[in-house]
Amino acid sequence: MLAISGNPFRGGVTTTTARAIAIALLLALCAALIIVAAPGATREAVTLALAPAVSLLAGVLVARPPLTVSFHRRGAQQVHARRLDELTATLRRQSKDIDRVVDELAAVATERHSAIEELSNQLSVLSAKEQELRRRNDVLLAASVPAAQEFALLTAEADRRNQRQSYRLFVAGVVVSTVVNTIFYILQSM
Repeated sequence: MLAISGNPFRGGVTTTTARAIAIALLLALCAALIIVAAPGATREAVTLALAPAVSLLAGVLVARPPLTVSFHRRGAQQVHARRLDELTATLRRQSKDIDRVVDELAAVATERHSAIEELSNQLSVLSAKEQELRRRNDVLLAASVPAAQEFALLTAEADRRNQRQSYRLFVAGVVVSTVVNTIFYILQSM
């Protein structure tokens, strides 16, 4: 059974005051666990961790006598101590799990950052290639009209030569086939 000796609060313990004390004690416990979980913490870190709890306690207990808490049974004190040990162990395990998750998140963020940088570099290279291809295309488009006209003139002359040659071969084929047929006709009639 928990007993509070003396009445440090004017008008008794209110719900708001009890909550404030519970919050301050919880903050102090969290700060102590942070210090235990992070060995090598500096004095400034400890002060910063404990400052909210001390401030809250100071605001609640200003100009009031100290609060004395005692347990009537020795067994209850051991039960509470064991429960606090269990809660502390659970909090440490959870803290390690949270640290593991935070490390995984940091690894994923690092991988994502490197992937984004790689994509950015690829985008820069592809953008430069695109600009070069656009420049070449513009050069080809500007030069294509005169080049096409010159090519058409060259091919037109070659086409005319090919047509003449085709006509000559056709006439030569007709003449030769006529001569050969005539010779065969004469040879058969004899």
